[in-house]
Amino acid sequence: MLFRPTNPGRFRAEALFQPESVALVGGNTPLALTIQQNMLAAGFRGSILSAASVADIAALPTAPDLAVIATEPHDAVPALSALAQRGTFAAICATPVEGLTPGTLNPERWPGLRMLGPGSFGIIVPKLGLNASSGHLQPRLGKLALVSQSAALCRAVLDWAEPNGVGFSHVVGTGADADISFGLVLDWLSRDPGTGAILLDIRTVTNRRAFLSAARAAARLRPVVAIRAGGRMGDPAGRGDAVFEAALRRAGILRVTCLADLLAAAETLTRARPARSEAVAVV
Repeated sequence: MLFRPTNPGRFRAEALFQPESVALVGGNTPLALTIQQNMLAAGFRGSILSAASVADIAALPTAPDLAVIATEPHDAVPALSALAQRGTFAAICATPVEGLTPGTLNPERWPGLRMLGPGSFGIIVPKLGLNASSGHLQPRLGKLALVSQSAALCRAVLDWAEPNGVGFSHVVGTGADADISFGLVLDWLSRDPGTGAILLDIRTVTNRRAFLSAARAAARLRPVVAIRAGGRMGDPAGRGDAVFEAALRRAGILRVTCLADLLAAAETLTRARPARSEAVAVV
């Protein structure tokens, strides 16, 4: 297979969302075996490489566009360093790692590398036959995109979508948001011709300015619906939650308060045709 040229030392969004080669790092961990099964079952059109351990990364035949880290937790950080040295600058850390919390990825430790996670659900792009996730279903192709920090919510939405005939253009798990968060993902989805609507599950926002800028741009081009679970847990008075909802409204995003409403919005956006005239009455 011919690999497209890369820019040494530089992250490219295409390597994350449109990879031509994917390396799975993790060997025989249960998480790695699940992701490997999903990759093979989805029929990925590119190359699938494997590194059983961190030491095997240097021996990969080529630097893959994307690496999925499913190692034991203590091996995840060394794997990131080895990938950056090998020339891979897009990674998904599916392994939960203590200490890598929102916004804590140090670019000086892994020059040029950008990462989803840790604890990321992974990424699914049905158009490419790519399912580099810890999910248990193969989603069908559709026009809906789901971006979530919670792997449990991703599984719940996919469980609902399959019997209801709802398909996806992308499913992206940002995990703990140590590096890549909603801003970069929204920038990509807002320009993707295969995406018709976007669902967001937001727990925390690391870079508020980047998020709101990307959210405004996306909402001008696509319907965007967001849910924020547990917004009152650390704010019983609800002031912060009210500010968050006002910011979303100003950006053009509809905020819903429960999973049932999010799924109802997903079904409506999937099945309803866009209104192209003023011949609509709302009672």
